[in-house]
Amino acid sequence: MKINTLLFMFFFVSFLNAQIGIGTTNPNGILDITSSTQGFLMPRVSLTASNSESPVTNPAGGSIINGTLVYNTATNGSDATIVTPGFYYWDSTSWVRVKNDLYYGLYTNLAGQTITSSTGAKVAFGTTLSSSGTSIVYDSTNRTFTLPAGKTYRIDFAVGWVHFNNGVFLRFALYNDTTNTKISSVAHCEAVNGGAFTGTTSFFHLVTVGTTPLVVSVRTSTGNTTNTTLGDTEVGPTISIQSIN
Repeated sequence: MKINTLLFMFFFVSFLNAQIGIGTTNPNGILDITSSTQGFLMPRVSLTASNSESPVTNPAGGSIINGTLVYNTATNGSDATIVTPGFYYWDSTSWVRVKNDLYYGLYTNLAGQTITSSTGAKVAFGTTLSSSGTSIVYDSTNRTFTLPAGKTYRIDFAVGWVHFNNGVFLRFALYNDTTNTKISSVAHCEAVNGGAFTGTTSFFHLVTVGTTPLVVSVRTSTGNTTNTTLGDTEVGPTISIQSIN
């Protein structure tokens, strides 16, 4: 009886410490799944927001453990807490997407352009100077950029010089092109007439896009000029848009 008990305990402990192979008899880790024709399905759940554990639970009670990995099937949350379909792992207080798509583009105009209104005139951009990841969509007809949903972007705008043919100042601002409203009261810059020409003016702003894509443009927001030229082939208006999360 004692021998049988000892043998059972030996094989039980050996099993607990053994490596597990699925599709292989020679596993190279604690769990080795081998297949040339089939994939491995992670648990598929519908997360509610990046800052909420729900609906995932810890079967032992308490908070879920750091490193818990799931495949999220839903688009939920808003602004900074939005989640979209993809792999996520839990990191103490939030779900972190395993891979974020990178959106980046740097655009400039090819020649000086004339602004004929100090309110609502859109700045035009042209050639993509550089890009990586997935390019931001630029509509050259409407002079707008479409920012994909569920990400935060850094937007940098600058113009090398401004030639005032009349008037003394001109302000540029970042707009929600769909609602025709400013993105923020601080996302703007101003050029002041310093003897026809003025130096570089610029702004940058962080924009968090919710569950639907956001269409943005750079426009004149105020001023007293009706004939102003923006830059030339070397120092024309430029804009850089990059996803940062």
